[in-house]
Amino acid sequence: MFYESREFPYGNKESVRKVNVTLNREDRRNLRKIDEIENGKDKLERGLEAARIATNITSAVTSIPVIISSSAIVAALVTSFGAIALWACNLGMEQTEETNQILYSIEEFVKDRSNNLSYWGSIFGRHLQPFLISIMSRGAVNKLLGNMKNRKEHQEDKIANKIIKNDDIKMIIEDITKNNQDLSLNFIREFLCNVDLADNSRDFNIQLLSNLAEYRTSVLKEERNEGSKEETESKFINFIELLMQARFIDGASQNFVDSQYIRDLIKTYGDLVPINLEEKVKTKKFGCGKR
Repeated sequence: MFYESREFPYGNKESVRKVNVTLNREDRRNLRKIDEIENGKDKLERGLEAARIATNITSAVTSIPVIISSSAIVAALVTSFGAIALWACNLGMEQTEETNQILYSIEEFVKDRSNNLSYWGSIFGRHLQPFLISIMSRGAVNKLLGNMKNRKEHQEDKIANKIIKNDDIKMIIEDITKNNQDLSLNFIREFLCNVDLADNSRDFNIQLLSNLAEYRTSVLKEERNEGSKEETESKFINFIELLMQARFIDGASQNFVDSQYIRDLIKTYGDLVPINLEEKVKTKKFGCGKR
């Protein structure tokens, strides 16, 4: 089959403009999220350093007698460990009945540290010291904060990859709009000049352009000898698969699905899609949001 890459339809220009606006807005949100994650990682680094210091203090405390009679030492230790215990609970540690008792004891002590110091020393010896020793071990703290940091880095990677994908889509829109003659745009230009995107939902058009961007990236990698022909063909077949599924996807207009160009693409390349489409549709729920 062969179709002319005629003038880019006005309706499609408006559709891709709306996609571009949506992606720019999404990228701004994602950049803010990355900043928040970076700030969170900085806080975790500071928390890790504080935990290391606290661990050293806790280790030293094991040699202190269970009941401490010096008011200055008791006040300093209980107040310091109270802050550490509160910090630990803020990290999401389980607040057991013993934890609550400890925190209540600390609160009462801070209110009136001048009274019953030997009693509070006993509370420290029986409850606070073993509690802190158990939760503030170096390995446990490092593992806890390390896991939290890894989750944040994983989230950051996902967001960064989304921004990169959006950039690839926006590059297609810019190049098509400026009539860039890059060979990697040949099929994309032909496609966008022979279909009507105007009645599709914005989310479905983003999905279409995302698949086309992946295909173009593979074409460019192949041209630079950084990718293979098989990879490029695979991305093209993925796009054809999306067209075959379009009639089942919320957001794909009937006008788009029934266009002669789409029918001809599926007729020409549909046999290359290695799936049982009917079976796949039964087991997968599609949805592209509101129009």
